[in-house]
Amino acid sequence: MAQEKVQYPQLFLRLAISATMLSAVADRFGFWGENSAWGNWGNFEKYTEQLTYFLPESLSTFSAYTATFLEILFSLMLILGFKTRLAAYGTGFLLLTFALSMTIALGAKAPLDYSVWIGSAAAFLLASQQNYNYSLDTLTKKKKKLSIMSARFNWTTLHPAAYKAGIGIEMALQNSFLDPIQKELIKIRSSQINGCAFCLDMHTKDALKHGETPQRIFILNAWRDAKEFFTEEEQVILMITEEITLINQKGLTEETYEKAKKLFDETQISQIIMAAVAINMWNRIAKASHMEIGK
Repeated sequence: MAQEKVQYPQLFLRLAISATMLSAVADRFGFWGENSAWGNWGNFEKYTEQLTYFLPESLSTFSAYTATFLEILFSLMLILGFKTRLAAYGTGFLLLTFALSMTIALGAKAPLDYSVWIGSAAAFLLASQQNYNYSLDTLTKKKKKLSIMSARFNWTTLHPAAYKAGIGIEMALQNSFLDPIQKELIKIRSSQINGCAFCLDMHTKDALKHGETPQRIFILNAWRDAKEFFTEEEQVILMITEEITLINQKGLTEETYEKAKKLFDETQISQIIMAAVAINMWNRIAKASHMEIGK
C-alpha cells in the first residue's frame, strides 16, 4: 500500500517543482509585472554575471541561456511525467548548482531565502521514487508490458483488432477504484490458479514495485489461512477473483456477492469482476501461445 499512499503527494511534488521553475523563467521575461524580481532578460543576465563572476562574460551569458533552457525542459518533462527520474535528477543538480553559486557569490543566506536548497533536495527525493503515477512513463511502461510476443506466434499482428480490444479493457481499468496493490493481487491470484508462469513473473515483480511485501505474495495462494495479513476488502476481492477464475464450479456465489455489497457499490463490484476477467484472458493467451518468461 506504500505506493498508493504517496502517489498524490508525489504528483504534487512534480507539479510544485515545475511551477516554481517556470515561474522563475516567466519572471525573466517580465511576466509578473511589478511583482517581478528581475523584470526582463537584461536584468537576469546581470544577475547571472554576479553569480558567475569567475567566468568570462560570454560564458556567463551562455550559462544564463543554458539554465533557462534546462529549467523549461525539465519542468515540462516533470509535468508530463516523461523520463521523470532523469528530469528529477537534472533538476536536482541544476538547483544545487544555483545554490552553490549563490552561496559563493552572495553568501549563505541568499539560497536559504529562496529555498533553493529545499528545491534541490525535493528534486533528488523525487528521483528516488520507484514509480511515477499519472505520467507518460507509466502509460508507456504499461503498454510495453502488454505487448504480447509469443514463442509460437505474434498474435498482435495476426489479430490486431482483438489485441486492441484487450488493451482497451486494461486502459479502462486504469480509471477504476482499485489501487495498484489490489489490481496486482487479482492478477497474481488468477495467474496462480491458471498456472500462468509468464503472468506470475510479471505481476509479482509489479506488485513489489508498487510496495507489496514479499511475505504477502508468498502466502497469497493460501490467504484464507492467513487472513490477518489481508484487509477485509482484499479478502472479498480475492474471493471474487477465485470464483470468476473458477467460473465453471459455482459461478459468482450469492454469499460472495452479498459480502461484496457490504463493502463496495455496484460500479466497484463490476470493476473487480472486469479486472478478474481481463487477467483470465491474458492468462489464457500467455499459456496458449507459450509466452516466454522475462520477455
